[in-house]
Amino acid sequence: IEALGILELARTLQTIHELNQYINTNSKNTTESTKSDEGII
Repeated sequence: IEALGILELARTLQTIHELNQYINTNSKNTTESTKSDEGII
């Protein structure tokens, strides 16, 4: 049971890590496009 719990926890952490990377990538892209818009204005 403990081993299964650890595997489940590892999978959850991996999923969270992937979501964070996805969010961070989107945030950077949004910030960059906002900056370029400001530059044009």
